[in-house]
Amino acid sequence: MLDDDETRISLDLLPPRMLVADSGAPDEGRLSTLEEQEKAHILKALEQAKGNQSEMARLLDCGRGKIARKLLRYGIANPWAK
Repeated sequence: MLDDDETRISLDLLPPRMLVADSGAPDEGRLSTLEEQEKAHILKALEQAKGNQSEMARLLDCGRGKIARKLLRYGIANPWAK
């Protein structure tokens, strides 16, 4: 919450869930980008679906083609692929 005379929000005012706990971040406490969040979400779905792209699409509520494009875009290899 801002005081009447404040115009900016500092990081110490944000709740911890909005801050990144990623050790690869250059600045501790920096917010992650949407792209980083999307990649992390895709990786989690990949693990839960054990590499099954149709199952990933169901988990993420999108098309299988979109999953394939995102895997390519982020350079994510499917460890379960034969």
